[in-house]
Amino acid sequence: PWHPQRGPLYFFNSLLDEPRHLAPSSTRIAILMPTISERFAERRGEGRATLVPYVTSGFPSRSSTVDVLAGLAEAGGDVLELGIPFSDPLADGPTIQDSTFRALEGGMTVEGTLDVLAEFRRVSDAPIVLFSYMNPLLRYGLEAFLKDATEAGAQGLLLTDVPTGSDLEIEAAILASPLDLIRLIEMRVILIFVFGQISIAGENAFS
Repeated sequence: PWHPQRGPLYFFNSLLDEPRHLAPSSTRIAILMPTISERFAERRGEGRATLVPYVTSGFPSRSSTVDVLAGLAEAGGDVLELGIPFSDPLADGPTIQDSTFRALEGGMTVEGTLDVLAEFRRVSDAPIVLFSYMNPLLRYGLEAFLKDATEAGAQGLLLTDVPTGSDLEIEAAILASPLDLIRLIEMRVILIFVFGQISIAGENAFS
């Protein structure tokens, strides 16, 4: 089942209280997962900050990732970031780099991450942002990834190495999908020096 704006519908079996795609029609209730924007709006309306914790898929193990995501959601995580491990995580600090390399050593892949997400969807409707570099998605196939990620239950995609405006074709493909594109803005510092007289910097004291 598919919602035109939000992608797949998930069903909770009213007898088992367990999310399923194909629960018996007589006992199932359609659940629309909250969007990322809705979750931020809820917290803004409550006068609260939005908590967005990050988890590397496959660290410390595949099975524990589902437990960690569920625990974070239960503990108050509003939107969860699920990182897809990549062998060259240059934009990340040492903590995420270490967890990434250990997840790769444990065999975690893009496909495995989507499986983890689908399993998490059986216990929670917390909004999920997939956090990735572009290379793994190109190897998987961008169109296929967008489709499979949506079906697995993702609501957003953050690309660490595709700043806003750097690849309009990729941006357009993501914007055409049900996933929210979480944009990165490149920060630049511009220093302007104004000299009141011709001299070497630091040579004279100005009063």
